[in-house]
Amino acid sequence: MSPLLQILLAVIAVIGNAGWFLDGRKHRAQTRAINTDTDLKDFDLAQRYVEQFQSQIADPLRAQAAQLQHQVDSLKNEINHLSDTINQLNHAIQKIKDCPYSAADSCPVLNALQHPALLPLPFCLNNNDSQHLSLPKPNRHLSPPPNPTA
Repeated sequence: MSPLLQILLAVIAVIGNAGWFLDGRKHRAQTRAINTDTDLKDFDLAQRYVEQFQSQIADPLRAQAAQLQHQVDSLKNEINHLSDTINQLNHAIQKIKDCPYSAADSCPVLNALQHPALLPLPFCLNNNDSQHLSLPKPNRHLSPPPNPTA
């Protein structure tokens, strides 16, 4: 083979390999573009999942938590009010000892505090019908209890 033919074959081989090299770069660029596009689609899908989760689960739970916090706050206020009322009653009970009528058996306040009040039940005894427990109506007049020795 002549040297000229060898040079010509070498140039053809280099050009052929250059085409393959250029095709490889083009292929890698296309692969990167496809991977980037896939990553963007995955990101958009994840973002939609997060938005759905937030709208369908997180936001209703936040609203429910706010409502429950409001109920807790109102119950705390009620507990504080009841505690203040109990403290006032305890103070009144302690003051009864200084009452001039407490030595006698006819102190109406002392008698009223010694007997527990009847409390109505807030629910039906039988769920199948609407019969409520009938309690005697409280006596609005404070009178001493009957004397058991008489």
